[in-house]
Amino acid sequence: MTRWFSSLFGIVMLGVGGLLLAVSARTGLPSPSVILIPPGLVLAGILKFVGGSRDSVTLGGRSVPWNVLVGLGDIILGIVVIPAVIPDMVSGNADSWIDTLGLLAGGTFMAWHGLQVARDTHRVDLKGLQTTPSGPVVVLIAILVCWMGLGLLIAIIAALPP
Repeated sequence: MTRWFSSLFGIVMLGVGGLLLAVSARTGLPSPSVILIPPGLVLAGILKFVGGSRDSVTLGGRSVPWNVLVGLGDIILGIVVIPAVIPDMVSGNADSWIDTLGLLAGGTFMAWHGLQVARDTHRVDLKGLQTTPSGPVVVLIAILVCWMGLGLLIAIIAALPP
């Protein structure tokens, strides 16, 4: 299911990354620590979409399998999220510690998981992850992705200056 979901997730990441690039070009970035997030989302989205939709890609005479592309997308996504927690760590605000720990743990796990997928280690069963999910699972995933995308869109529009 990871391979099928990677294409869908890559499209969502491209949309969100493009939207963040457009908003940050118009209003500016809230802090320098998040400067890598929009282009990182776009790059990770491209890698995940291509890896999810093709068996392999030829780069410089070498064939790169799909799992390496999907894994690199996860690694990039994990790495660009981690610097965003630096202002919260420095501020010492008690309310932001939960967000900070969540982003730090999530970014670290995403990078670790991407490394496991890219290396095709024993911790990840890539053959089992290539199956297409059943109809109800696809509908549930689509509803969840649309729900998150709608929430993010509302949050970004609400944050725009009048």
